Amino acid sequence: MSYDDFQSYPSQASNVTDELGELMANDPDLCPGLNACMVCGLPTTMFCPKCRMVSYCSKECLKSDACVPMSSPTPGHCVEICDALRSSSSNVNDEEEGDRSELESYPSTLSNVLLSHPSFEGVVQEGGRRDGKKGERRILQVHIVGAQKGSEVWDEKGGYGGSGWVSAYSDALDEVCETFDVSLELVFVGEGLKEVKEADGRIVKLSKTCHAYLHSGKYEALKNKVTPNNFVRRTPDLLVFFNAGFTCLDYDWSGCLSTCFSPRSPTVPFLATTNSEMENFNDIEWLEENGFVKEGSIAGLGADVDDTDVDEVPLFAGPNPFQGSKIRQSGILGNDLYTKSSFMFGGCMTFGRRK
Repeated sequence: MSYDDFQSYPSQASNVTDELGELMANDPDLCPGLNACMVCGLPTTMFCPKCRMVSYCSKECLKSDACVPMSSPTPGHCVEICDALRSSSSNVNDEEEGDRSELESYPSTLSNVLLSHPSFEGVVQEGGRRDGKKGERRILQVHIVGAQKGSEVWDEKGGYGGSGWVSAYSDALDEVCETFDVSLELVFVGEGLKEVKEADGRIVKLSKTCHAYLHSGKYEALKNKVTPNNFVRRTPDLLVFFNAGFTCLDYDWSGCLSTCFSPRSPTVPFLATTNSEMENFNDIEWLEENGFVKEGSIAGLGADVDDTDVDEVPLFAGPNPFQGSKIRQSGILGNDLYTKSSFMFGGCMTFGRRK
């Protein structure tokens, strides 16, 4: 299945009845189609014989799930979804191409948003600092929080026939530097960077105008860490969260986000991506409830970006046109497909609004 075909698929293909939804609500570990029957939630006895990616308790449940047409809002395990799941797991060449596309979507998303999104015009045109030397470029610092090996950062050898993370970010961001006459400093922060060799306290040169620093640990700990040449600033020009999952109970995002601010900089521009429209909505709602963005201020991508406070980055939400092409199966519902970072939102976080 091509990526263009996938774009026309519903974001939720699984048929979730009221009864099944109640079972899921009572058992957070229940994942229909994966560890339970896709239709009724009972223990599984078989997979779909074609794709072997969705499980059922009986032939009757498989048949009932497969008979819903693709034209339905929730088509279930129709022929198209079955073929998509089968091809995503069996075609090695397509899988390698998808892996490469997914990895390179991280620098591509960051670069294209800085180059063209109206919400960040002020960041790239007026933000940053100078190092005190006359005629020197402005230096913009971007903190990429929650970074992991195999996602935001990957082996320099590349794997999958693609380029490594250093050259990928250099290729993507050099145009930003040239267009706005700036230098870029990227700070990758995350406990998932422990196995990355560059996460050892060195500054990594990506290109003449781009440098990076990797911190293997929590964002809160970085604030008290002495870095070479005081590379890491307390408050960045832009915060980036790729598929952070602010509603995830395993991580205290409130504590992390509170360290992003200082009395002199109570607001910080930010960009976040999610894997689905529902996750986009949930993350926005969490930020509103916790006072990091003004309630009801997230607008669609087509909204008037001038309709905001003067000193703030206009808030937006919508699809991410720079997402990768690797099609994945949901880890919650067996029939659902997604690509990483398929939606994004952003604007300005404000410390003073915290409840």
